[in-house]
Amino acid sequence: MGGLSTWAAFLSGLEFPLLVNQAGKCLLERLRDGSASGGDEGTEGAEGEGARRLLDLLDRSGLLETDGDGPRLSRRARLRFRPESPADGCSRFPFQVLFEVTRACNLRCRYCFVPVGRGPAPGELDGRGFRDAVEQLLSGGVSSLIFSGGEPLLRQELKGDLFWALELCAQAQVLTTLFTNGTLLLRHIKGLLKSGISKVAVSLDVPSAEAFGAVAGRPELFDAVVAGISELARAGVRPEITMVVSALTYPYVDRMLELAAGLGARALNLPRVYFAGASKGRRQMGVSDAEWRALYPRLLEFVGCRAPQPAPAGDGVAAPSQGPPPAAEKRRPPASPFGGCKGGRTFCVLHSDGRVSPCVGFVSSTLGWLGRAPLARIWTGSAAQEFRRVASPCPLQADSYLVDFEARRVRWGRA
Repeated sequence: MGGLSTWAAFLSGLEFPLLVNQAGKCLLERLRDGSASGGDEGTEGAEGEGARRLLDLLDRSGLLETDGDGPRLSRRARLRFRPESPADGCSRFPFQVLFEVTRACNLRCRYCFVPVGRGPAPGELDGRGFRDAVEQLLSGGVSSLIFSGGEPLLRQELKGDLFWALELCAQAQVLTTLFTNGTLLLRHIKGLLKSGISKVAVSLDVPSAEAFGAVAGRPELFDAVVAGISELARAGVRPEITMVVSALTYPYVDRMLELAAGLGARALNLPRVYFAGASKGRRQMGVSDAEWRALYPRLLEFVGCRAPQPAPAGDGVAAPSQGPPPAAEKRRPPASPFGGCKGGRTFCVLHSDGRVSPCVGFVSSTLGWLGRAPLARIWTGSAAQEFRRVASPCPLQADSYLVDFEARRVRWGRA
């Protein structure tokens, strides 16, 4: 098993909304040894709350087992969570993968970095190739898998194999996220519920059909997105809504907070628009640093947290009390083992045609191709090693806020 810093980075890589403070790190150590108590009675205050929340999240994610001596990491978790620290500072296999299952999309969002089309892109993985890719990910030990697109539910309608993948991931206890534009949710809610999906994230940037038409090009589909989110929440799967903050959407932040909370969403994720891939030349859609920082007190006020929130220890997993640092403090995260920048070290992107990229920021970089080599070999191959060796400046420096309606907290992070 890896050290505590490795575990903290690993859990952050799984996108757990938690603070791995000193109490949380001690709890992780005890969980590995099988000596943690259920209530963690010895810790108080903010640290104790963080440790108890960590324990609850691990339990709800199916990563714990309980015997007479208290909770510990489940056997399947211990088999899969075996981080290592080789010389180039990467995991032995990606912890987290963004799987772009198709480039077909029924929207045309003006900021989107994926070059989408009305149908699948040439060379997209067929049914056999898709299933082989999913099986490679699971057998290799991936712990967090994000199915994205394009619109991933179009993969289900065109190929009929997305729900098969979701069910397989649920059986393997892999934290699975479906990132969808929401336009097809109403058609597929029964299938999603049956699949055992861990998390659904819905992209919705604006609060009205008119604005939806200006941003995504299809005003007639706005009502379907809203109805799908509401129905999913009523069915017990509270989705996370993602609103990309750009010059087009910035004026709607307050109304989106009201809409997301009213629809029963678990959280509103607000990533700052970044420019990569198909959106690389659209910097006029960005927001200024002053505008971005001005959002923080407004978000705090909405959740009723006017008092400063405690600054976390660790790698940018929660909002510091003073909000995000000014632009002058931006820097590329350190490439220490499993900490800082995760691109090509614990995270990668698998494209719909089988191409493997290190991250969204370097989406045009190619580490290898499924079909020519298995992912495990690509991950340790010469192209991946060269990417990790060359410390290129991150092209994104992407900030984000997460407004957690359940915990009544605002967290800030930076890619």
